[in-house]
Amino acid sequence: MTRQHLITACILIAAIALAMLGIWLIQTPQQGTSESADHLDRPSSVLRSATPSAAPKSPESQGDDDDDPDTLAAPDGGLSATQARELESAAKAFVTSYHRRSFDDPEATTWLADATEYCTPEMAHELKTKFSSDGGLQWSRFVEGRSTTAASIRRTTPSHTKHVAKGQATLIVDYTVSTRSEDPMVAASDTTFVRTVDLVRTDDQWKVSAIANLSGEPTA
Repeated sequence: MTRQHLITACILIAAIALAMLGIWLIQTPQQGTSESADHLDRPSSVLRSATPSAAPKSPESQGDDDDDPDTLAAPDGGLSATQARELESAAKAFVTSYHRRSFDDPEATTWLADATEYCTPEMAHELKTKFSSDGGLQWSRFVEGRSTTAASIRRTTPSHTKHVAKGQATLIVDYTVSTRSEDPMVAASDTTFVRTVDLVRTDDQWKVSAIANLSGEPTA
């Protein structure tokens, strides 16, 4: 082999060696990069366990969102249970005291003292003006016959209640009035009344402002 052929062979061997070295160097970082990328693509179990989830509300926190159904107006715009009870109680108290009479009352107008407690000052004045008589012979006979008169409420029905929040309402009260007496001329069988009772709210209480007949005739 000549000197020129030897040089050429060395150059070829060196070139092949360099090429192989270059290929090895290139492959080594690519494998490392692939592993790193694969690692990032897989969610870490630690990260999953640390991810916060929505905590359920406690009974206390859930209670903060609830409305008291007993103190608010009903969803359909009607009366709440509390409002209905207050109105019914006020109407019943007035109607029963308005009709109550007893032979052992000190005087014929004793019932007025009770009735006026459940109505507005204006209506109280109207009642006192209308029923200021001492009862005369009728009252005397009522007492002699040991008579009593009482109202029995059969039902109450809300009529106009859309202004309850403003302190105004009307109830229809269905009731009977009976008079028991030892004097057959004084005794009276049950008389049915259906009346509208208007109420207004004053001083945190419902008071009757008017009463009107839908049927029957007043006994007082």
